[in-house]
Amino acid sequence: MQSTENKTWSTLSHAGTFSKYFFPFGNFLIPLCILMIKKPESFIEDHSKQALNFQLNIFLYYAIWIGVSLFVALILGLNFGTINEFYFSEGNLTISNTKDFAITPYLIFIAIVAIVGIGIFILDTFAVIQASISASEGKKFKYPLTIPILTKESFIKSSSKNEQFNTTQNESL
Repeated sequence: MQSTENKTWSTLSHAGTFSKYFFPFGNFLIPLCILMIKKPESFIEDHSKQALNFQLNIFLYYAIWIGVSLFVALILGLNFGTINEFYFSEGNLTISNTKDFAITPYLIFIAIVAIVGIGIFILDTFAVIQASISASEGKKFKYPLTIPILTKESFIKSSSKNEQFNTTQNESL
């Protein structure tokens, strides 16, 4: 059974991710600060890592979404911007595009981009709300569609596998 304080801190680590709408990178900073301050409590540590990991995944999903969207928009834009003929008449340059323009692929592209973006936003919002509710009830929560970027070993003090870097006897080179 978790104490009320642990439940509160765990809930704040999830709900604090909504701070990204008020200040930049708040969705990373609040769970990270809670993780660093309350690390000895495993319940809070688990929830903070889950919140931070999910926000890193959402950032990754948005980056991929923007990258693919820009790439496809560039390809569609190059297709739209093909110029077939140049006309020179009395020192003036006239550019003509005699290709038929079909708006349907562009509308489909815009609709797909909008649906995927809204889907990521809805996933983010509802998953964080569900995680906050689980944390307030004292239950563990695993976010959906999450790649485990942060593991238990991520925050353990690192020591080199090479012994010469762990001792102070070989300080001079």
